[in-house]
Amino acid sequence: MEARILNNLGFVSWRLGLLPEALSYFVQAIDLARAVGDGALAGQATGNAGHIHYQLGNYDLALVHTRTHLDHALESGHRGAEGDARSQLGLIHLALGDHDAALAEHTAALRLFTEIGWLQKRAESLNDFGGALARHGDHSGALEHHRAALAIATELDATHERLRAVAASPLPRPPRQRPTLAGTMVGDAKLAAERADVRITSGEVTLAGTLWLPGGSGPHPGVVMVGGSGPADRDNDTLFPPIMDRLTGAGFAVLSYDKRGVGESSGSWLASTLDDFAADASRAVDVLREQAPVHSVGLFGHSEGGWVVLRAASWRDDLAFVITNAGPGTTPAEQDRYAIWTVLRADGVDDLAVESCLALYDQLVAAGRWGAGYGEAAALLDVSPATDVLGRYGFELDEPTWEFLKRKQDHDPVPDLHVLRCPHLAVFGGADPLVPVVDSVAIFAEAACRPDRAAGYELTVRVFPGADHRVQIGGYFAAGYLDALTGWITSTAGG
Repeated sequence: MEARILNNLGFVSWRLGLLPEALSYFVQAIDLARAVGDGALAGQATGNAGHIHYQLGNYDLALVHTRTHLDHALESGHRGAEGDARSQLGLIHLALGDHDAALAEHTAALRLFTEIGWLQKRAESLNDFGGALARHGDHSGALEHHRAALAIATELDATHERLRAVAASPLPRPPRQRPTLAGTMVGDAKLAAERADVRITSGEVTLAGTLWLPGGSGPHPGVVMVGGSGPADRDNDTLFPPIMDRLTGAGFAVLSYDKRGVGESSGSWLASTLDDFAADASRAVDVLREQAPVHSVGLFGHSEGGWVVLRAASWRDDLAFVITNAGPGTTPAEQDRYAIWTVLRADGVDDLAVESCLALYDQLVAAGRWGAGYGEAAALLDVSPATDVLGRYGFELDEPTWEFLKRKQDHDPVPDLHVLRCPHLAVFGGADPLVPVVDSVAIFAEAACRPDRAAGYELTVRVFPGADHRVQIGGYFAAGYLDALTGWITSTAGG
Protein backbone atom coordinates (compact mmCIF):
# COMPACT_ATOMS: atom_id res chain seq x y z
CA MET A 1 0.00 0.00 0.00
CA GLU A 2 2.83 2.43 0.87
CA ALA A 3 4.46 1.85 -2.54
CA ARG A 4 1.21 2.60 -4.32
CA ILE A 5 0.69 5.78 -2.32
CA LEU A 6 4.22 6.93 -3.18
CA ASN A 7 3.58 6.24 -6.86
CA ASN A 8 0.34 8.26 -6.70
CA LEU A 9 2.18 11.13 -4.99
CA GLY A 10 4.75 11.03 -7.76
CA PHE A 11 2.06 11.15 -10.39
CA VAL A 12 0.37 14.16 -8.76
CA SER A 13 3.70 15.96 -8.35
CA TRP A 14 4.48 15.27 -12.00
CA ARG A 15 1.19 16.80 -13.11
CA LEU A 16 1.95 19.85 -10.96
CA GLY A 17 5.34 20.25 -12.66
CA LEU A 18 7.35 19.34 -9.54
CA LEU A 19 9.76 17.05 -11.41
CA PRO A 20 12.48 16.44 -8.77
CA GLU A 21 9.84 15.68 -6.13
CA ALA A 22 8.01 13.39 -8.54
CA LEU A 23 11.22 11.51 -9.35
CA SER A 24 11.96 11.03 -5.66
CA TYR A 25 8.51 9.55 -5.04
CA PHE A 26 8.77 7.22 -8.05
CA VAL A 27 12.21 5.92 -7.02
CA GLN A 28 10.93 5.17 -3.51
CA ALA A 29 7.88 3.45 -5.00
CA ILE A 30 10.13 1.28 -7.22
CA ASP A 31 12.22 0.13 -4.26
CA LEU A 32 9.24 -0.66 -2.06
CA ALA A 33 7.30 -2.40 -4.84
CA ARG A 34 10.27 -4.64 -5.60
CA ALA A 35 10.71 -5.40 -1.89
CA VAL A 36 7.14 -6.70 -1.62
CA GLY A 37 7.22 -8.49 -4.97
CA ASP A 38 4.72 -6.22 -6.75
CA GLY A 39 6.22 -6.40 -10.24
CA ALA A 40 3.33 -4.60 -11.90
CA LEU A 41 3.65 -1.55 -9.66
CA ALA A 42 7.45 -1.60 -9.92
CA GLY A 43 7.18 -1.59 -13.72
CA GLN A 44 4.69 1.25 -13.71
CA ALA A 45 6.76 3.41 -11.34
CA THR A 46 9.88 2.65 -13.39
CA GLY A 47 8.17 3.90 -16.54
CA ASN A 48 7.10 7.06 -14.74
CA ALA A 49 10.68 7.63 -13.54
CA GLY A 50 11.88 7.19 -17.12
CA HIS A 51 9.56 9.98 -18.27
CA ILE A 52 10.86 12.30 -15.54
CA HIS A 53 14.52 11.56 -16.33
CA TYR A 54 13.83 12.39 -19.99
CA GLN A 55 12.21 15.70 -19.10
CA LEU A 56 15.18 16.52 -16.83
CA GLY A 57 17.66 15.71 -19.64
CA ASN A 58 19.04 12.58 -17.97
CA TYR A 59 18.80 10.55 -21.18
CA ASP A 60 21.02 7.60 -20.18
CA LEU A 61 19.01 7.04 -17.00
CA ALA A 62 15.79 7.55 -18.93
CA LEU A 63 16.89 4.82 -21.34
CA VAL A 64 17.60 2.34 -18.53
CA HIS A 65 14.30 2.98 -16.76
CA THR A 66 12.21 2.95 -19.93
CA ARG A 67 13.75 -0.31 -21.17
CA THR A 68 12.87 -1.88 -17.81
CA HIS A 69 9.36 -0.49 -18.19
CA LEU A 70 9.13 -2.11 -21.63
CA ASP A 71 10.27 -5.47 -20.24
CA HIS A 72 7.50 -5.36 -17.60
CA ALA A 73 4.93 -4.43 -20.25
CA LEU A 74 5.98 -7.28 -22.55
CA GLU A 75 5.94 -9.75 -19.66
CA SER A 76 2.45 -8.72 -18.55
CA GLY A 77 1.01 -8.42 -22.07
CA HIS A 78 -0.15 -4.84 -21.43
CA ARG A 79 -0.09 -3.43 -24.96
CA GLY A 80 -0.95 0.11 -23.93
CA ALA A 81 2.04 0.19 -21.56
CA GLU A 82 4.20 -1.34 -24.29
CA GLY A 83 3.16 1.42 -26.68
CA ASP A 84 3.88 4.07 -24.06
CA ALA A 85 7.34 2.61 -23.41
CA ARG A 86 8.20 2.36 -27.11
CA SER A 87 6.99 5.91 -27.74
CA GLN A 88 9.22 7.17 -24.95
CA LEU A 89 12.16 5.11 -26.20
CA GLY A 90 11.76 6.78 -29.58
CA LEU A 91 12.19 10.19 -27.97
CA ILE A 92 15.16 9.04 -25.88
CA HIS A 93 16.99 7.47 -28.84
CA LEU A 94 16.42 10.65 -30.82
CA ALA A 95 17.91 12.71 -27.98
CA LEU A 96 20.91 10.36 -27.92
CA GLY A 97 21.41 10.74 -31.69
CA ASP A 98 20.33 7.23 -32.76
CA HIS A 99 17.77 8.18 -35.43
CA ASP A 100 17.23 4.63 -36.77
CA ALA A 101 16.42 3.21 -33.33
CA ALA A 102 14.22 6.22 -32.60
CA LEU A 103 12.18 5.77 -35.76
CA ALA A 104 11.82 2.00 -35.19
CA GLU A 105 10.46 2.42 -31.64
CA HIS A 106 8.24 5.35 -32.65
CA THR A 107 6.75 3.39 -35.55
CA ALA A 108 6.13 0.35 -33.32
CA ALA A 109 4.37 2.57 -30.79
CA LEU A 110 2.09 4.10 -33.43
CA ARG A 111 1.15 0.65 -34.68
CA LEU A 112 0.26 -0.51 -31.16
CA PHE A 113 -1.84 2.58 -30.43
CA THR A 114 -3.73 2.05 -33.69
CA GLU A 115 -4.35 -1.66 -33.00
CA ILE A 116 -5.81 -1.03 -29.56
CA GLY A 117 -7.80 2.01 -30.69
CA TRP A 118 -5.97 4.53 -28.51
CA LEU A 119 -6.13 7.38 -31.01
CA GLN A 120 -5.50 10.11 -28.48
CA LYS A 121 -2.23 8.47 -27.45
CA ARG A 122 -1.28 8.04 -31.12
CA ALA A 123 -1.84 11.78 -31.68
CA GLU A 124 0.22 12.64 -28.58
CA SER A 125 3.04 10.39 -29.74
CA LEU A 126 3.06 11.98 -33.21
CA ASN A 127 3.04 15.46 -31.70
CA ASP A 128 5.84 14.72 -29.21
CA PHE A 129 8.02 13.08 -31.84
CA GLY A 130 7.37 15.94 -34.23
CA GLY A 131 8.49 18.41 -31.59
CA ALA A 132 11.65 16.40 -30.96
CA LEU A 133 12.41 16.28 -34.72
CA ALA A 134 12.04 20.05 -34.91
CA ARG A 135 14.49 20.51 -32.03
CA HIS A 136 16.99 18.38 -33.95
CA GLY A 137 16.58 20.38 -37.15
CA ASP A 138 14.39 17.97 -39.11
CA HIS A 139 11.67 20.50 -39.87
CA SER A 140 10.18 18.58 -42.77
CA GLY A 141 9.74 15.44 -40.60
CA ALA A 142 8.36 17.59 -37.82
CA LEU A 143 5.79 19.12 -40.16
CA GLU A 144 4.69 15.69 -41.38
CA HIS A 145 4.22 14.42 -37.82
CA HIS A 146 2.37 17.54 -36.65
CA ARG A 147 0.01 17.35 -39.62
CA ALA A 148 -0.75 13.69 -38.85
CA ALA A 149 -1.36 14.58 -35.20
CA LEU A 150 -3.67 17.43 -36.23
CA ALA A 151 -5.72 15.13 -38.46
CA ILE A 152 -6.31 12.72 -35.57
CA ALA A 153 -7.05 15.60 -33.18
CA THR A 154 -9.62 17.00 -35.62
CA GLU A 155 -11.29 13.59 -35.83
CA LEU A 156 -11.26 13.26 -32.05
CA ASP A 157 -12.72 16.76 -31.62
CA ALA A 158 -15.62 15.83 -33.90
CA THR A 159 -16.14 12.66 -31.89
CA HIS A 160 -15.99 14.63 -28.65
CA GLU A 161 -18.65 17.05 -29.87
CA ARG A 162 -20.95 14.14 -30.62
CA LEU A 163 -20.23 12.63 -27.22
CA ARG A 164 -21.00 15.93 -25.52
CA ALA A 165 -24.29 16.08 -27.39
CA VAL A 166 -25.14 12.56 -26.26
CA ALA A 167 -24.18 13.38 -22.67
CA ALA A 168 -26.40 16.47 -22.70
CA SER A 169 -29.45 14.71 -24.15
CA PRO A 170 -32.15 13.31 -21.85
CA LEU A 171 -32.13 9.65 -20.99
CA PRO A 172 -34.69 7.83 -23.15
CA ARG A 173 -35.17 4.95 -20.74
CA PRO A 174 -38.06 4.99 -18.26
CA PRO A 175 -37.21 4.74 -14.57
CA ARG A 176 -36.49 1.21 -13.40
CA GLN A 177 -39.53 -0.48 -11.91
CA ARG A 178 -39.39 -2.00 -8.49
CA PRO A 179 -38.98 -5.79 -8.40
CA THR A 180 -42.19 -7.70 -7.84
CA LEU A 181 -43.49 -11.17 -7.18
CA ALA A 182 -45.24 -12.77 -10.16
CA GLY A 183 -48.67 -11.16 -10.09
CA THR A 184 -48.02 -9.57 -6.69
CA MET A 185 -46.19 -6.41 -5.67
CA VAL A 186 -43.17 -6.86 -3.39
CA GLY A 187 -44.92 -5.07 -0.53
CA ASP A 188 -47.54 -7.81 -0.51
CA ALA A 189 -45.03 -10.63 0.12
CA LYS A 190 -46.18 -12.38 3.28
CA LEU A 191 -42.95 -13.68 4.86
CA ALA A 192 -45.05 -15.33 7.52
CA ALA A 193 -42.28 -17.77 8.45
CA GLU A 194 -40.52 -17.68 11.81
CA ARG A 195 -37.76 -15.05 11.74
CA ALA A 196 -34.54 -14.84 13.75
CA ASP A 197 -31.57 -12.49 13.60
CA VAL A 198 -28.19 -14.19 13.25
CA ARG A 199 -24.55 -13.16 13.42
CA ILE A 200 -21.92 -14.77 11.19
CA THR A 201 -18.26 -14.55 12.14
CA SER A 202 -16.05 -14.67 9.06
CA GLY A 203 -12.40 -13.98 9.73
CA GLU A 204 -12.18 -10.54 11.32
CA VAL A 205 -15.66 -9.39 10.31
CA THR A 206 -19.10 -10.07 11.73
CA LEU A 207 -22.00 -10.26 9.30
CA ALA A 208 -25.59 -9.57 10.30
CA GLY A 209 -28.32 -11.67 8.75
CA THR A 210 -31.79 -13.10 9.05
CA LEU A 211 -32.83 -16.75 9.29
CA TRP A 212 -36.30 -17.67 8.07
CA LEU A 213 -37.76 -21.01 9.20
CA PRO A 214 -40.84 -22.63 7.69
CA GLY A 215 -43.57 -24.23 9.74
CA GLY A 216 -43.02 -27.71 11.13
CA SER A 217 -40.22 -29.25 13.15
CA GLY A 218 -38.02 -30.20 10.21
CA PRO A 219 -35.50 -31.16 9.21
CA HIS A 220 -35.75 -28.89 6.16
CA PRO A 221 -33.64 -28.24 3.10
CA GLY A 222 -31.68 -24.99 3.60
CA VAL A 223 -30.72 -22.16 1.26
CA VAL A 224 -28.13 -19.42 1.82
CA MET A 225 -28.87 -16.41 -0.39
CA VAL A 226 -25.98 -14.19 -1.54
CA GLY A 227 -26.64 -10.74 -2.99
CA GLY A 228 -25.24 -8.99 -6.03
CA SER A 229 -22.73 -6.22 -6.61
CA GLY A 230 -22.33 -3.03 -4.64
CA PRO A 231 -23.62 -2.48 -1.09
CA ALA A 232 -26.09 -5.38 -1.13
CA ASP A 233 -28.07 -5.90 2.06
CA ARG A 234 -29.78 -9.09 3.18
CA ASP A 235 -32.82 -8.28 1.00
CA ASN A 236 -30.65 -7.42 -2.04
CA ASP A 237 -32.63 -4.20 -2.36
CA THR A 238 -36.14 -5.70 -2.73
CA LEU A 239 -35.34 -8.78 -4.82
CA PHE A 240 -34.97 -11.43 -2.14
CA PRO A 241 -38.10 -11.11 0.11
CA PRO A 242 -40.61 -12.50 -2.42
CA ILE A 243 -38.22 -15.33 -3.29
CA MET A 244 -37.70 -16.12 0.39
CA ASP A 245 -41.45 -16.05 0.90
CA ARG A 246 -41.95 -18.68 -1.79
CA LEU A 247 -39.05 -20.81 -0.53
CA THR A 248 -40.18 -20.82 3.12
CA GLY A 249 -43.72 -21.51 1.97
CA ALA A 250 -42.38 -24.59 0.19
CA GLY A 251 -40.68 -25.80 3.36
CA PHE A 252 -37.13 -24.40 2.99
CA ALA A 253 -35.06 -22.70 5.70
CA VAL A 254 -33.48 -19.56 4.26
CA LEU A 255 -30.56 -17.45 5.50
CA SER A 256 -29.48 -14.12 3.97
CA TYR A 257 -27.09 -11.49 5.29
CA ASP A 258 -25.78 -7.96 4.81
CA LYS A 259 -22.57 -7.72 2.78
CA ARG A 260 -19.44 -6.50 4.55
CA GLY A 261 -19.84 -2.87 5.61
CA VAL A 262 -23.56 -2.82 4.78
CA GLY A 263 -26.42 -2.57 7.27
CA GLU A 264 -25.32 -4.11 10.55
CA SER A 265 -22.28 -5.97 9.15
CA SER A 266 -18.74 -4.86 9.97
CA GLY A 267 -15.87 -4.54 7.50
CA SER A 268 -15.88 -2.98 4.04
CA TRP A 269 -16.98 -4.60 0.81
CA LEU A 270 -14.79 -2.17 -1.17
CA ALA A 271 -11.72 -3.35 0.74
CA SER A 272 -12.57 -7.00 0.07
CA THR A 273 -12.18 -9.58 -2.70
CA LEU A 274 -14.52 -12.10 -4.26
CA ASP A 275 -12.66 -14.75 -2.25
CA ASP A 276 -13.56 -12.83 0.91
CA PHE A 277 -17.21 -12.85 -0.16
CA ALA A 278 -16.98 -16.59 -0.88
CA ALA A 279 -15.54 -17.19 2.60
CA ASP A 280 -18.50 -15.26 4.03
CA ALA A 281 -20.96 -17.41 2.09
CA SER A 282 -19.22 -20.57 3.25
CA ARG A 283 -19.42 -19.45 6.89
CA ALA A 284 -23.12 -18.67 6.38
CA VAL A 285 -23.63 -22.30 5.36
CA ASP A 286 -22.04 -23.40 8.64
CA VAL A 287 -24.22 -21.02 10.67
CA LEU A 288 -27.39 -22.20 8.94
CA ARG A 289 -26.49 -25.78 9.85
CA GLU A 290 -25.75 -24.80 13.44
CA GLN A 291 -28.92 -22.77 14.04
CA ALA A 292 -31.62 -24.52 11.99
CA PRO A 293 -32.93 -28.08 11.67
CA VAL A 294 -31.74 -28.74 8.11
CA HIS A 295 -30.86 -31.97 6.36
CA SER A 296 -29.08 -30.33 3.41
CA VAL A 297 -27.89 -26.87 2.41
CA GLY A 298 -27.26 -25.16 -0.91
CA LEU A 299 -26.22 -21.72 -2.15
CA PHE A 300 -28.16 -19.17 -4.20
CA GLY A 301 -26.20 -16.24 -5.67
CA HIS A 302 -27.64 -13.36 -7.67
CA SER A 303 -25.52 -11.54 -10.30
CA GLU A 304 -22.07 -10.96 -8.70
CA GLY A 305 -23.25 -13.45 -6.09
CA GLY A 306 -23.07 -16.09 -8.83
CA TRP A 307 -19.28 -15.79 -8.96
CA VAL A 308 -19.24 -15.85 -5.17
CA VAL A 309 -21.30 -19.02 -4.69
CA LEU A 310 -19.39 -20.88 -7.42
CA ARG A 311 -16.13 -20.09 -5.65
CA ALA A 312 -17.55 -21.08 -2.25
CA ALA A 313 -19.00 -24.31 -3.68
CA SER A 314 -15.66 -25.19 -5.28
CA TRP A 315 -14.12 -25.24 -1.79
CA ARG A 316 -16.67 -27.64 -0.27
CA ASP A 317 -17.92 -31.15 -0.88
CA ASP A 318 -20.93 -31.02 1.46
CA LEU A 319 -23.33 -28.78 -0.49
CA ALA A 320 -26.57 -30.14 -1.90
CA PHE A 321 -26.70 -27.64 -4.79
CA VAL A 322 -25.64 -24.24 -6.11
CA ILE A 323 -27.88 -21.77 -7.99
CA THR A 324 -26.55 -18.87 -10.04
CA ASN A 325 -29.31 -16.36 -10.70
CA ALA A 326 -28.25 -14.07 -13.58
CA GLY A 327 -24.70 -15.10 -12.72
CA PRO A 328 -22.23 -14.55 -15.60
CA GLY A 329 -19.98 -17.28 -16.93
CA THR A 330 -17.54 -14.62 -18.11
CA THR A 331 -15.09 -12.49 -16.14
CA PRO A 332 -16.38 -9.26 -14.54
CA ALA A 333 -14.44 -7.21 -17.09
CA GLU A 334 -16.11 -9.02 -19.99
CA GLN A 335 -19.52 -8.79 -18.35
CA ASP A 336 -19.25 -5.05 -17.65
CA ARG A 337 -18.12 -4.37 -21.23
CA TYR A 338 -21.15 -6.24 -22.54
CA ALA A 339 -23.40 -4.26 -20.20
CA ILE A 340 -22.03 -0.93 -21.42
CA TRP A 341 -22.50 -1.95 -25.05
CA THR A 342 -26.03 -3.29 -24.53
CA VAL A 343 -27.37 -0.44 -22.42
CA LEU A 344 -25.97 2.29 -24.67
CA ARG A 345 -27.29 0.61 -27.82
CA ALA A 346 -30.70 0.06 -26.24
CA ASP A 347 -30.89 3.77 -25.42
CA GLY A 348 -30.18 4.74 -29.02
CA VAL A 349 -26.69 6.10 -28.44
CA ASP A 350 -24.98 6.33 -31.84
CA ASP A 351 -22.30 3.84 -32.86
CA LEU A 352 -19.41 6.32 -32.65
CA ALA A 353 -20.28 7.32 -29.10
CA VAL A 354 -20.66 3.66 -28.10
CA GLU A 355 -17.25 2.83 -29.57
CA SER A 356 -15.67 5.75 -27.72
CA CYS A 357 -17.18 4.62 -24.41
CA LEU A 358 -15.93 1.07 -24.99
CA ALA A 359 -12.48 2.37 -25.90
CA LEU A 360 -12.36 4.30 -22.61
CA TYR A 361 -13.50 1.22 -20.72
CA ASP A 362 -10.84 -0.93 -22.42
CA GLN A 363 -8.17 1.61 -21.46
CA LEU A 364 -9.30 1.48 -17.83
CA VAL A 365 -9.25 -2.34 -17.82
CA ALA A 366 -5.78 -2.37 -19.36
CA ALA A 367 -4.60 0.18 -16.79
CA GLY A 368 -6.03 -1.97 -14.02
CA ARG A 369 -4.17 -5.05 -15.29
CA TRP A 370 -0.96 -3.07 -15.29
CA GLY A 371 -1.59 -2.02 -11.69
CA ALA A 372 -2.20 1.65 -12.40
CA GLY A 373 -3.03 3.83 -9.44
CA TYR A 374 -6.18 5.85 -9.11
CA GLY A 375 -4.41 8.99 -10.31
CA GLU A 376 -3.74 7.42 -13.70
CA ALA A 377 -7.29 6.11 -13.98
CA ALA A 378 -8.63 9.55 -13.10
CA ALA A 379 -6.39 11.08 -15.75
CA LEU A 380 -7.90 8.78 -18.38
CA LEU A 381 -11.37 9.87 -17.31
CA ASP A 382 -10.44 13.55 -17.20
CA VAL A 383 -9.42 13.71 -20.86
CA SER A 384 -12.27 11.62 -22.30
CA PRO A 385 -15.70 13.14 -23.06
CA ALA A 386 -16.97 9.56 -23.01
CA THR A 387 -16.79 9.92 -19.21
CA ASP A 388 -19.78 12.27 -19.35
CA VAL A 389 -21.80 9.74 -21.34
CA LEU A 390 -21.01 6.92 -18.90
CA GLY A 391 -21.75 9.26 -16.01
CA ARG A 392 -25.37 9.49 -17.11
CA TYR A 393 -25.68 5.79 -16.34
CA GLY A 394 -24.29 6.03 -12.82
CA PHE A 395 -20.63 5.38 -13.68
CA GLU A 396 -18.52 6.93 -10.93
CA LEU A 397 -14.97 6.14 -9.87
CA ASP A 398 -13.16 6.99 -6.67
CA GLU A 399 -9.99 5.42 -5.29
CA PRO A 400 -11.60 2.64 -3.17
CA THR A 401 -13.86 1.67 -6.09
CA TRP A 402 -10.91 1.65 -8.51
CA GLU A 403 -8.86 -0.61 -6.25
CA PHE A 404 -11.84 -2.97 -5.78
CA LEU A 405 -12.51 -3.18 -9.52
CA LYS A 406 -8.84 -3.92 -10.22
CA ARG A 407 -8.95 -6.87 -7.83
CA LYS A 408 -12.21 -8.14 -9.27
CA GLN A 409 -12.05 -7.54 -13.03
CA ASP A 410 -10.28 -10.72 -14.17
CA HIS A 411 -11.94 -13.22 -11.84
CA ASP A 412 -12.57 -16.34 -13.92
CA PRO A 413 -15.40 -18.67 -12.82
CA VAL A 414 -14.34 -21.49 -15.16
CA PRO A 415 -11.84 -23.16 -12.76
CA ASP A 416 -14.58 -23.23 -10.11
CA LEU A 417 -17.01 -24.81 -12.58
CA HIS A 418 -14.49 -27.55 -13.35
CA VAL A 419 -14.35 -28.76 -9.74
CA LEU A 420 -17.99 -28.41 -8.66
CA ARG A 421 -19.21 -31.57 -6.93
CA CYS A 422 -22.90 -30.73 -6.62
CA PRO A 423 -25.79 -29.98 -9.03
CA HIS A 424 -25.79 -26.49 -10.55
CA LEU A 425 -28.89 -24.58 -11.67
CA ALA A 426 -28.09 -21.59 -13.88
CA VAL A 427 -31.05 -19.21 -14.31
CA PHE A 428 -31.11 -16.33 -16.79
CA GLY A 429 -33.46 -13.75 -18.17
CA GLY A 430 -33.30 -14.06 -21.94
CA ALA A 431 -33.31 -10.26 -22.34
CA ASP A 432 -30.81 -9.55 -19.56
CA PRO A 433 -29.06 -6.30 -20.63
CA LEU A 434 -26.19 -6.76 -18.16
CA VAL A 435 -25.06 -10.36 -18.64
CA PRO A 436 -23.95 -12.04 -21.92
CA VAL A 437 -26.42 -14.89 -21.57
CA VAL A 438 -25.48 -16.78 -24.74
CA ASP A 439 -21.77 -16.73 -23.88
CA SER A 440 -22.46 -17.67 -20.26
CA VAL A 441 -24.62 -20.66 -21.18
CA ALA A 442 -21.92 -21.84 -23.60
CA ILE A 443 -19.23 -21.53 -20.91
CA PHE A 444 -21.32 -23.46 -18.38
CA ALA A 445 -22.14 -26.14 -20.94
CA GLU A 446 -18.51 -26.55 -22.01
CA ALA A 447 -17.47 -27.01 -18.39
CA ALA A 448 -20.25 -29.57 -17.89
CA CYS A 449 -19.07 -31.61 -20.86
CA ARG A 450 -15.56 -32.22 -19.54
CA PRO A 451 -14.88 -35.96 -19.42
CA ASP A 452 -13.14 -35.65 -16.03
CA ARG A 453 -16.14 -34.14 -14.25
CA ALA A 454 -16.39 -34.87 -10.55
CA ALA A 455 -19.10 -37.27 -9.41
CA GLY A 456 -22.30 -35.62 -8.24
CA TYR A 457 -22.18 -32.72 -10.70
CA GLU A 458 -24.93 -31.94 -13.17
CA LEU A 459 -25.97 -28.77 -14.97
CA THR A 460 -29.49 -27.45 -15.43
CA VAL A 461 -30.03 -24.23 -17.39
CA ARG A 462 -33.27 -22.26 -17.36
CA VAL A 463 -33.60 -19.23 -19.64
CA PHE A 464 -36.82 -17.19 -19.34
CA PRO A 465 -37.41 -15.42 -22.68
CA GLY A 466 -37.98 -11.67 -22.45
CA ALA A 467 -36.93 -11.47 -18.79
CA ASP A 468 -34.36 -8.98 -17.50
CA HIS A 469 -31.42 -9.16 -15.08
CA ARG A 470 -33.77 -9.90 -12.19
CA VAL A 471 -35.63 -12.49 -14.25
CA GLN A 472 -38.61 -10.15 -14.49
CA ILE A 473 -40.84 -8.92 -17.28
CA GLY A 474 -42.51 -5.55 -16.82
CA GLY A 475 -41.73 -5.52 -13.10
CA TYR A 476 -43.03 -9.03 -12.39
CA PHE A 477 -41.10 -12.27 -12.09
CA ALA A 478 -41.27 -14.27 -15.30
CA ALA A 479 -44.08 -16.83 -15.33
CA GLY A 480 -42.84 -20.10 -13.89
CA TYR A 481 -39.66 -18.65 -12.37
CA LEU A 482 -40.49 -19.18 -8.69
CA ASP A 483 -42.00 -22.59 -9.41
CA ALA A 484 -38.81 -23.54 -11.25
CA LEU A 485 -36.67 -22.59 -8.26
CA THR A 486 -38.72 -24.44 -5.67
CA GLY A 487 -39.28 -27.45 -7.90
CA TRP A 488 -35.60 -27.84 -8.76
CA ILE A 489 -34.42 -27.48 -5.16
CA THR A 490 -37.06 -29.95 -3.97
CA SER A 491 -36.09 -32.54 -6.58
CA THR A 492 -32.38 -32.00 -5.93
CA ALA A 493 -32.17 -31.60 -2.15
CA GLY A 494 -35.39 -33.28 -1.07
CA GLY A 495 -38.37 -31.76 0.72
